[in-house]
Amino acid sequence: MKKSGQLVIEGATTIQGAAIKLNGTLNAAGAGIKKITSQLTNGGLIDITNDAVLEIASTYVQEDPKSTLSLTSGNLTVSAGGDLTIKNGTVKGTGQLTAKVFTHGGSLAAGNSPGVFYVKGDLNLPVNSVLDVEIDTNTNDLVVVSGKATVQGFVNFKSIGSYAHTVGRNIKFLTFSSHDYKPVLNILTGNGFFNKKPTISIGSVSIDMKTEEIIGSGAVKSSVVLSLFLCSFMVVFALF
Repeated sequence: MKKSGQLVIEGATTIQGAAIKLNGTLNAAGAGIKKITSQLTNGGLIDITNDAVLEIASTYVQEDPKSTLSLTSGNLTVSAGGDLTIKNGTVKGTGQLTAKVFTHGGSLAAGNSPGVFYVKGDLNLPVNSVLDVEIDTNTNDLVVVSGKATVQGFVNFKSIGSYAHTVGRNIKFLTFSSHDYKPVLNILTGNGFFNKKPTISIGSVSIDMKTEEIIGSGAVKSSVVLSLFLCSFMVVFALF
C-alpha cells in the first residue's frame, strides 16, 4: 500500500496487513500505543508528537536521504526488544527511541534547536553517519544513551544564530554506560566557531567538547572545510 499526503493516527491503534510505503507524512499523536505490524517504508516524514508511542512490530525501512523520522516529544519502540537499523535520512527530536541496538547511517540531530534525544538501548553510528550537535548561547544538543554508544562517523558541532563560541566552554553532548568513540572527524561549523578547533574529553559516562583558538595561517572558516571534506569522502565512499 502506497500512502502520499498526510495520515494522522490518534488513540490506541493497530495497523496491519499489506506493506506500507509512505511518501507523504504520518503523524502519531495523543495517548495510547499506535502499533504497526506491517512492513513500513518511510520515504517522507514520520512525526511522533505529544508523548505518543509508536510501536514497530515488523520491518522498518528508511533509505531515502530526504526521509525523516521525527520524535517531537514522542516515543518510538521496537517490539520484543528488537533492533532498529536505519540506512539513511534524518532522525531528530526530543523524544525517546527504544531498541536493543539502534543503528543509523544518516544524520542524528538531537533536540529542537537545541534539546535532548534519548536512546534506550545501544546506539551505533557507523562510518557514513553524521551526529549533529547544535550549540547556542546557553544550551546545546545532548544524546543520552542508556547502553553502549558507538560513534564511527562524523560529529558536527554547529553554532546557531548569532552566537559566538567562548573558548573553554564545556559542551557535554553524549552520555552512556559504555562507549566506542572513534569518529572519522570532529568538525566545527557556523560563524560562531570561526578560527577555532575542537578538543574532545572522554569520561567514563560522557564526552565533552571544548575549543581552542587557531592562530596564524591555519585559521579558516570551518564550514568550508566541512563541505570540502564531506564531498570528497562521499565520492570515495560511493566507489566501494
